[in-house]
Amino acid sequence: MPGRVLLVTWDGAGNIPPEFALCGALVDAGHRVHVLTHDSLKKRAEELGAIFRPIRHAGQIDARDAEQSVQDVIDHAIICDPLLSDIDEAIAAVAPDVVIADSMMLLALAKLGQSPIPSVAFHHTLVDFLFGGLLDQLSMAMKDDIDRLLVARGLEPYERPVEAVLDCDLLLTATYRDFDQVSEEIRDRFVHIGPLRGRPQPGQGTIQRHFPARPLVVVSLSTSYMGQLALLQKIADALATLEVEGLVTTGPAIDPNDLALPANVSAMEFVAHEDLLPHASLLITHAGHGTVMAGSTFGIPMLCFPMGRDQPAVAERARELGLAHVGQPDASAEDIMKAVTDALGDSSMATASRAFSERAKSHPGVEEAVEHIERLMK
Repeated sequence: MPGRVLLVTWDGAGNIPPEFALCGALVDAGHRVHVLTHDSLKKRAEELGAIFRPIRHAGQIDARDAEQSVQDVIDHAIICDPLLSDIDEAIAAVAPDVVIADSMMLLALAKLGQSPIPSVAFHHTLVDFLFGGLLDQLSMAMKDDIDRLLVARGLEPYERPVEAVLDCDLLLTATYRDFDQVSEEIRDRFVHIGPLRGRPQPGQGTIQRHFPARPLVVVSLSTSYMGQLALLQKIADALATLEVEGLVTTGPAIDPNDLALPANVSAMEFVAHEDLLPHASLLITHAGHGTVMAGSTFGIPMLCFPMGRDQPAVAERARELGLAHVGQPDASAEDIMKAVTDALGDSSMATASRAFSERAKSHPGVEEAVEHIERLMK
């Protein structure tokens, strides 16, 4: 029987592909999905067939905005008291059978986890990021402020603010179980559904190769703005000296025309991983969780240059699994050239990547996530 779903999320870039993939799957299953989020995501939500509900009380966030600060994210998403008023209004209007919320929105999760409405916490990166990782550390530094806001709303504080996640009825994470290193007690609370990919978009398909006899090196450094133009340019300069073909996907935060490209490197704003990675010999990435999950899924060896957020932890775990080499974003073009050569020549990494990809084929996916949510509705 069709249900009413409220998805509460924010424009954090990496969280949106898996959350909107789940949103699209719920719509396809016949459910009526309302998405309470920032204005920058209105078009994407409506393209899925969901009903966009604008955030009015909290501030706006746009992951592609170069002027957006970490403090904006904290104030308007992670620890955002006005957002609770937006949630109250959305629940009154929608009367949802279940509410799904992004796992970084700690005040929202506390409110939902302490309410009688069935709730789902959706986590898009390593569970380590929550328990013992960067979000845990950040929220503990602000614990007094968080506790005060919770008490003012009639909610119980937590020993650690991230424990609000554990009050939800279902915990979903869009990572592979092998990537998580938290305790078994914590890890077993999460349903690992692996990386979720959205519906194919019009215009996606085969790519045009200019040097088909050469190894294809794909470069992808974040869909959000992280000041990555300089690193992209150094990578392009490094690839110019090698017998490879490079393809840079810039995402909406960087204009491809801002790159000075050699003859063997091209740039596009977007190419779907499904259309690109099966042809690649190496993926150079900032180690964003979604990109590393894509590389792991398709069995492509990776060269990671983590730039912040959860990326150092994701890169290190990929290295430990034998799936990646890790470099520094301030490396010179000459250093990057050597790192690319070493990664392309690492046969053991290629073997480990293919083996991981084979194991991943049997991993639970979006269908299991929808089934879990539908059980909550009943």
